[in-house]
Amino acid sequence: MYAPGSKKKKVKVLIADNQPQFYEQIKEFADVMEDEIELTCEYADSARRTVELISSFEPSVILLDVYMPDMSGFDMLEKCKQGLAPIVVTSNNQSEDIRETALEKGASAFIPKSQNPDDIEGLFYLLADLSEYTGQKH
Repeated sequence: MYAPGSKKKKVKVLIADNQPQFYEQIKEFADVMEDEIELTCEYADSARRTVELISSFEPSVILLDVYMPDMSGFDMLEKCKQGLAPIVVTSNNQSEDIRETALEKGASAFIPKSQNPDDIEGLFYLLADLSEYTGQKH
């Protein structure tokens, strides 16, 4: 488990989300966390673009929104879970049903979107932990 204050961790995250503001929020917070976690991220606003970036960017973790314009995050999760980096499903909707469905379909975790800096910091530590489990080719 990644512990604050340990060696700086490098994380490559693909953010698949229909809201570019979430991507911008993560990028901005990466500056705050840069002493502990070196975050490199790419953004995809569709399932099609996500699949393209999985191959070319080779993320260590994927943040996948439940609501995508061309395919639901759940469908995307089922279609692509094998051979991918760990997938963290996100949503503005904090429903227990969404969390349970995400985990049943193979997500490593479900994290509700939040503006709270403590929640975002926790997300970064989770990403650092999960990135250690990437070892499969995409």
